[in-house]
Amino acid sequence: MNRILKRSFIRTTLAVSGSVRRIIAALLAVSLLSGCASSDVSQDSLKDVKTDETQSSEGYIDSLTPGTDFYGYITAKDLMAMNLGNNENSTGVSSILQKEINDQIDLIIDDIINSSKDYERGSNEQLIHDLYYLAYDQLTGKIDVDKEDTEFVDHIIEMIDSVNSMDEYEKLSHFLYNEYGFTVYPCMVATPNIYDNEENLLVCSFNCEVDLEQIKDNQIYAVKYRDIIADSLKKTGVDPEEAKDRATNVIYMLYEISSHTDYELANGEKEREECFNIYTGQECEKMLDNLTFDELVYAGGYGGSLPDRIVIYDPDQIDTIDSVSDDAHVTQWKDLLIFTMLEDNTIWLPHKYNYSGLDVPDNDKAARSIVKKLLQDELCEEYAKKYMTENKRQIITKMCEDIRNEYRVMIGGADWLSEEGRQLLLDKLNNIEFFVGAGEPHKVDPKDADYIDSTMLQTMVRLQGKIIAQNHKTLNEKVQRDGFKDVDITEVNAFYQRSINTVTINLGILGDPFFNENADYATNLGGIGAIVGHEISHAFDSGGVKYDAKGNYRPDAMPKADIEAFKQIQEKTVEYYDGFTVLGSHVNGKKTLGENLADISGFQCVLAIAGEKDKQKEVFESYAKSWEQLLVDSSAKNQLENDEHAPNIVRVNAVVACFDEFYEIYDVKEGDAMYVAPENRVRRW
Repeated sequence: MNRILKRSFIRTTLAVSGSVRRIIAALLAVSLLSGCASSDVSQDSLKDVKTDETQSSEGYIDSLTPGTDFYGYITAKDLMAMNLGNNENSTGVSSILQKEINDQIDLIIDDIINSSKDYERGSNEQLIHDLYYLAYDQLTGKIDVDKEDTEFVDHIIEMIDSVNSMDEYEKLSHFLYNEYGFTVYPCMVATPNIYDNEENLLVCSFNCEVDLEQIKDNQIYAVKYRDIIADSLKKTGVDPEEAKDRATNVIYMLYEISSHTDYELANGEKEREECFNIYTGQECEKMLDNLTFDELVYAGGYGGSLPDRIVIYDPDQIDTIDSVSDDAHVTQWKDLLIFTMLEDNTIWLPHKYNYSGLDVPDNDKAARSIVKKLLQDELCEEYAKKYMTENKRQIITKMCEDIRNEYRVMIGGADWLSEEGRQLLLDKLNNIEFFVGAGEPHKVDPKDADYIDSTMLQTMVRLQGKIIAQNHKTLNEKVQRDGFKDVDITEVNAFYQRSINTVTINLGILGDPFFNENADYATNLGGIGAIVGHEISHAFDSGGVKYDAKGNYRPDAMPKADIEAFKQIQEKTVEYYDGFTVLGSHVNGKKTLGENLADISGFQCVLAIAGEKDKQKEVFESYAKSWEQLLVDSSAKNQLENDEHAPNIVRVNAVVACFDEFYEIYDVKEGDAMYVAPENRVRRW
């Protein structure tokens, strides 16, 4: 998986509506491997199975065999015991584990907020304790901060109102971005250079509370945003008619920017590498008419020694912004800034500026939510302190090395690879670094206590300013190869990062059924082991192979013959998965290709490590259990249309059916619904 594209253990195909217990058997039947070209059992014949009141769910489930539906054979009874909660569209082993973790985090918060200890200034406990009570006391009205926050917002509005030229606006934009995190101008954020990830570069990007694509494509949204902007201006004392006219001018300016925005890039339909455009200062000067390179960087918030290059993903958009960066448009920029500041902080605004007030039915729950959002890193460290053990780390680290060793065997035995391509992949494999559980805690700084201010509004903007300052500080520092950077380790998740060639296994996923310290090694292989193998595979998928062993973007490094040979494997895999149907709809083999190959690779690896047939049987069954999930039919259909992962039943059945060991261990034969002819079984290596 790509960085940030975090694993969610995608939903199973068992659609649920009405009585879960009564109809689950019917849905199991419909979800079988009916689309497999080699199967003698058709979708229509599967629908003929009696699933009404004349046949109990329990009876049908007892009749399941590995040859009819391996996923159902292993998981159906567990799924029968699951129940969807109020307003829940799905439940399953991943979400159940996540709920347990969330409860554990609440207990950690309980211990901290109910303790009478005098916590060290700047410590995690002190920040959590003080932020919770600040939020709770403000929510319950125990403290009245309206006057203080009104003066704070009034002061910022006065600073904005005092601006009379674009030059003054650029200086104010710089100040407000660094001090409070407020900006609607192109801002500068440090990010690793994809061609040399040991250095950071500034990325110039434009962020706006107005959805640019919506106002471009739909006049209704343009009017909606105009009215919201006008309302924000009226809060500052602008006459209603004038506010409407000024808001209209803001929308006109944004429409111009919107018309020169690359939405394929903005919506993630393009790979970021395609648009990683590095501009020198001289090249920027040629692009810009109103701004100089130095002014662009400074207005974007950067205040250190000026860099000689920046990254612009969408140069046409920045060029258009430059075209309206003049004194004639300064009022529009000022009004947009006021709107953005108020919109970003709506729930904590003082009465004078608040749009609707804050209606919270559970003040304690709301205060906890604020702590979890604003102090995620601190809570992660406290969670790791309590639940991360050295034994867990040692077991998983050994397993990762076992999996790496088996990948060496698989890559070494892949006859479709040239020797040059094989060595490139082995070099990359050898350089993968595993990050297990959680990172090292940060060093306590007493000055961090000052970020918890006297009001929630001012606390939020101080914390935002802290993040921006930390990001800018990194520009002149060497990039650290840290798989835990900006990661919520309490999330049930594992992922591969191309840009640093790392696999991160969160502490959150190191629980049942994925991992148990006391379980048999083969059982853990089928759970967390298959996941680790899956993530390693992403280093060698169609996107991963464009990055070298250090994580630098080298799209032409692999020999063309190897790329072509891999395309043939991909085409066969697409055709294979296209054959599966769920709820009457086909799986999209092309959309799910990368994840499908990773599933097959990871499973191939752990099955080989298990070795003996009885251990391989444990791997098969543990693997199926790690994908247990129940969801409503509308969610299942939505997943088929939009998710890059195949439905869970397919992620199990399609994978296990590719391996000879499955047929030997479970006596699956030609004619069984799960049977796939040997020539149609897909393998990556």
